[in-house]
Amino acid sequence: MKLTKGDKVLIIVLIIFSLLFAYYMATVNKNLEKKYVSIQINGEEINTIEFSKDIIGETYVLETEFGRNVLKFGDGEVKIIEASCPDQLCVKQGKIGQVGQLIVCLPNRLVVEIKANNAGNDDIDNIVF
Repeated sequence: MKLTKGDKVLIIVLIIFSLLFAYYMATVNKNLEKKYVSIQINGEEINTIEFSKDIIGETYVLETEFGRNVLKFGDGEVKIIEASCPDQLCVKQGKIGQVGQLIVCLPNRLVVEIKANNAGNDDIDNIVF
């Protein structure tokens, strides 16, 4: 089977389109103003912590009636390093750093979510996972 001139043009157009789409997806998070961590216990947001150079390496201890969790902050990322829950799934999940990602600890009723302040952007989502 031999490629025609039209097949070659179509392949080149698809490659260019794919590269442009990959570039767009890689830069979509750079259009966000400030990323922050939303900490929710039992469905209620109890704290928000904005990412900055000052919190890199810091820990945040949450002690509630449901249990204890310890969060550790990195450069634009957060992870749970200690939890009082029996299965430790929230600890094993690792770090998150992209807007929309979250860590859930069901026994302790904790949700840690990365959010962003969009300047003048009222979209529901910027990225669909």
